[in-house]
Amino acid sequence: MAEQEAIGVAWLDEDGTISLRLRAVGPGVIGETLLQYRPNHAEYEEILTHLGGLKPGETKRVPPWPDQESSGEQADVGFPPLPGEDNH
Repeated sequence: MAEQEAIGVAWLDEDGTISLRLRAVGPGVIGETLLQYRPNHAEYEEILTHLGGLKPGETKRVPPWPDQESSGEQADVGFPPLPGEDNH
């Protein structure tokens, strides 16, 4: 399987906050966002696992999230669901 292009970068602040700067490009549109997850966020561990772990001060490329085709849901172009977003 070919390595997929990164959808952004992530870093871990000294206070444990994970920051994701993500970019999506589609036909005629470009979207960018900065998402931050504090250690008490419900999806914190899932994000940390997806990134393969992070150390304070470390920066990593963010791989795409797996497609949600098996559940019948459409994935956003390169973006994970936003916290609290209803995907139905």
